[in-house]
Amino acid sequence: MSTRSLLLLIFLLFSACGESPQSTGVAWSLAFSPQGDKLLAVGRFENVTATRVYEMTSGRTLNQLTSLSAGASGATWSPAGTQIFYLNLEESRIDLFDLQQQKVTSGCHCDFFPQGTLSLLNNNELIVAPCLIADFQPTAEPPVITQAFCPEGKPTTREFGGCDAGTVFRVSTSHRAEGPVAVSYAGGCPVEVWDYRDGDLSLRYEFPDLEQCWIKVSADGQQLATLGLAGLSIWNLTAEEPKPLVHFSEKRISPTGFHSLAAFQSRLSFSQDGHLLAVCFEDSVQVIDLTVQKVIFDRQFHQSELVLSCALSPDGKTLAWSGNRGMGIRLQAVRRRAATE
Repeated sequence: MSTRSLLLLIFLLFSACGESPQSTGVAWSLAFSPQGDKLLAVGRFENVTATRVYEMTSGRTLNQLTSLSAGASGATWSPAGTQIFYLNLEESRIDLFDLQQQKVTSGCHCDFFPQGTLSLLNNNELIVAPCLIADFQPTAEPPVITQAFCPEGKPTTREFGGCDAGTVFRVSTSHRAEGPVAVSYAGGCPVEVWDYRDGDLSLRYEFPDLEQCWIKVSADGQQLATLGLAGLSIWNLTAEEPKPLVHFSEKRISPTGFHSLAAFQSRLSFSQDGHLLAVCFEDSVQVIDLTVQKVIFDRQFHQSELVLSCALSPDGKTLAWSGNRGMGIRLQAVRRRAATE
């Protein structure tokens, strides 16, 4: 077989597998809407740092709906998937964008941390890392801060995960029948699991041996995925003490992978049922079926290519990822294992 024929065959194989390059630029954070029909991307597109919203068509392509150039840091979906909370860096403010009305509602000012991450705690409240909870109750105009765990000028190392405004901070939230749960990590501090009840956060337990890692809690709050220097681990959060369910010591991130954008990168993503986990390493993207502890999708990249973010749709059927060198956003169909397999 000639070299040209071999290259054509490789191209056709990848095409058959469903990979579809989309957009241009690089997204360091990706998140599907709760319904899975839209994709939220924060990154740098056409030399502009922006928050973009895409609609996924039936043919698994992305149609750009809007671009928010002012939102260049954290962003997250509302429960209904019709609104987006985002950090407006130009105004040092937390804003709310309504997709249906194409309208921005100005929210809380956050002058003391120009960059950070957002994670929804319940219908109206979200954690704004590094250190506060913002309340976006519809009756409040403008939305107000209900709790500030780190008053300006008084950073702490204990209040909600070590929220020094200069610390790289990650947070992941989820819902349980007993109430929302939040998992936090700040550089130099342990990974901590918090319970949110009656308008307050209480520390449940911590992982003192985990350092330099990304975190992601499953939708039901029962599993935690951690990825870092120690490898990839899945933890059971339902017990009195956290129990390791799966550990892949060979699947790790190198120390050079933790750079200035590390706090915003979405490298872990669960399916809604918690059975599948998408993992974005530096040189590959994988989807792991946790029910059988097997990799069901594996995409390797060249040495010069770095993957920065990935997201799995709620139904686990579509994987999105992005990386450097103008990789753009790519979509991939994922075949889930049948129950009888």
